Amino acid sequence: MRLYVVTPLVVSFALQSAKAIEDGFYYQKRSDKPALVEYQNGNTDGLDGRVEVDIEFAEIFSVTNDNTEFHLLIRTAEGSSLDVKRTRALVLDGTTYRESSAGSILYFRITGEDNAKQVAKYVEVEILQRRHPNHQLQFSISPAREEFETNGTVELVITYRNVGNEPIKFRRGGRQRGSNRDNQYSFFAKLEGRTVPDVGSERNFGGMARTITLSPREFYREKIDLSKLFSFESSGRYFITGVIELEYEDPKRAHPSRVIWKEGIAAKTAVTITPTRRKQGRADQHPARRESKAP
Repeated sequence: MRLYVVTPLVVSFALQSAKAIEDGFYYQKRSDKPALVEYQNGNTDGLDGRVEVDIEFAEIFSVTNDNTEFHLLIRTAEGSSLDVKRTRALVLDGTTYRESSAGSILYFRITGEDNAKQVAKYVEVEILQRRHPNHQLQFSISPAREEFETNGTVELVITYRNVGNEPIKFRRGGRQRGSNRDNQYSFFAKLEGRTVPDVGSERNFGGMARTITLSPREFYREKIDLSKLFSFESSGRYFITGVIELEYEDPKRAHPSRVIWKEGIAAKTAVTITPTRRKQGRADQHPARRESKAP
């Protein structure tokens, strides 16, 4: 636990470099008067006195593979005097970072690795950088049956297989709420060289996600209904490309686990669509005889 004790100070300077302001946490102040500082994201606003932040837990983690964007998360100790209804700002060596919303957890966005290192030093934590996990994940798609009928359900079997020597952990889901399909996947279909239009909707409101951990030589399999994306009205051989954007976690890291790498992977397959077979009724089984009358 780290306690940052400061003396309340009401600041009322005109717009200037944050270098003239002492390092520390401040409450943000919104007013029609000339703003005090320019934040790292380009917004301008005021500051309204320094604030005491009793840090129980803090972490800085990268949110991009090239390690240029970071998030700082701070959880305050129980019984903290922090006003959770007010948004805060952090000033460090001439750079000011602002929160986008208030709450009991402080949340800042940081641009630039050097800035992240400076913030990490101030709150006394290590930076969780993104890195390639050196995984060997095989991704494949295949039709659930040899052929399907027009206007019917068309299912694909999705297989993830760990063909490496180390465990792999990735996230599945999180983009299906409010939608009738899983939008973590993207599919593209062609028939006779022509693109088949996507009749579904990518609109979603996030959703629950889960993590899947695969040990070496282990696999995970699931099915996807393609008829929620495409209308298979014509018979023929459809060539399908499936793409998924996966977020990987460190399988050896305890909670809270963060994304260490993000990438898209793709696979191709083909499905055969045949004309819908007519179900035979009694009339089909015993067709009526047509008699010709003599002229």
